[in-house]
Amino acid sequence: MRRLVGAANALRRAHPALRADSLDVTHEDRDNGVLAFVREAGDDVVLVVVNLGDRTFRDHGYGVRTGGRTGRWTQALCTQDAAFGGWDGAGNAYHQPWTQADGMAYVNVPAWSVVVMRRT
Repeated sequence: MRRLVGAANALRRAHPALRADSLDVTHEDRDNGVLAFVREAGDDVVLVVVNLGDRTFRDHGYGVRTGGRTGRWTQALCTQDAAFGGWDGAGNAYHQPWTQADGMAYVNVPAWSVVVMRRT
């Protein structure tokens, strides 16, 4: 737990978007308990995906709306990562999705997790 809190605090310090007043809810999936939002400050854009459900979405098959923000996304934090007691490859550590023509980025979303992606 200490590692996770430390990583979350470091992430907040490193990204002005996570300290900004902006908040754009871009994705809401009530059936699966998944919510996503974007926070941004200038060129710093962060997509946060929260899965409050029991289902894990694998194979980069879960589409998350990015609210019109295009580009490539790199995982900055996954609460189910092995470093925090989860498993290796739980999120998108080895995958950098692009926003597709349908306005979504296709990602892995572990059950009961928060996945933070930064636009690169």
